[in-house]
Amino acid sequence: MKSPSIALGTFLALLAFDSPLQPPPLNTQTADWLRANLAVDADSKIASKLPSDVDSLITSGRNIRIILDAELARDHSAHCALTWGGHLVTLKLTDNESRLTGVSSGGARVAHTASSEAKISCTPLPIELSDIKLDHPDALNGDTDITGTFSIKAVSQLPAKSSLVLRVMTYHEEGFNTSLRFLDELPSDGKLTFLVPAPNTESSPIHFGPTPIIIDVLATDKTVGEGLVASNAVSIIADLIPDAEGYIRTGLDLMNGISRIFESVTDEASAKTAIEDYKALVLRNKALGEVFERLGNLPPDLEEKVSAKYQSQIDAATKKLQEQYERLNAAPYAGEAFFNSLDKAVKDSTRD
Repeated sequence: MKSPSIALGTFLALLAFDSPLQPPPLNTQTADWLRANLAVDADSKIASKLPSDVDSLITSGRNIRIILDAELARDHSAHCALTWGGHLVTLKLTDNESRLTGVSSGGARVAHTASSEAKISCTPLPIELSDIKLDHPDALNGDTDITGTFSIKAVSQLPAKSSLVLRVMTYHEEGFNTSLRFLDELPSDGKLTFLVPAPNTESSPIHFGPTPIIIDVLATDKTVGEGLVASNAVSIIADLIPDAEGYIRTGLDLMNGISRIFESVTDEASAKTAIEDYKALVLRNKALGEVFERLGNLPPDLEEKVSAKYQSQIDAATKKLQEQYERLNAAPYAGEAFFNSLDKAVKDSTRD
């Protein structure tokens, strides 16, 4: 049954009233957020370098994700901050969620991706979003669609001849995934549903850990790919914990991930970068292993069944990893010292 709705223009006219002016630039918002959340006695190297690194990335047009470990934060809670399409979105993480991002104890992680095209240019923002909820927050393994609801209302007049486009973004370790859909009308009850397609497929790496979902609305008079941001953003964390088969598949993903990191090492500079990437990857997988230990033992015959199913991929991944190990072990810019540094980085970053 179609949900009751009324014409967009009528709805906007009925509910129009003043709303706040557009926010300060993203680099200013992010700098303010870091100042408010970094502990006064935070590691001076991180505290002094992090704001300048983040400012440089945002100024160059990159989207960023920042993870602050609880030991680095003023309120002793882990935090996640993301920028996208003119928004700064901030979320608190539990200790378990923080571990699953691969951030080291007392450390921070910054990742960045290419910028989205849409910018906040509607002033004041004519659409207000709130009250985002997941339908099944405690049963998310990444193999099925993620669904939920949020509230939406108009607070001022849209630009003439504008259509609304709902934008739903998810952030994985590989970056943002975005889906778009036109909104012909606003619902009269002020509620909308959203859907994130199942993150995990047979051919994709297993996505796990805290997965931010960000929703906003674009105003466009052209195609879905172009538009101005016409709303605030609402966000929520979806905690993805793979099922038993997915957990075993993460071992295959781990080997392939380490191989990619090793392939990137071609000189001393790239070797230093690889150590940080390796550390984050191993810490994430270690944290996932701890989750499964708490959940109980895997079915006794599952590993054998899954190994048979993915045996050819496991063999190929093992061969590739061995080739990269031998290449780096013989390289003058890597060798035994490089592998010792990898082990030390993980041990130094492991929580008690």
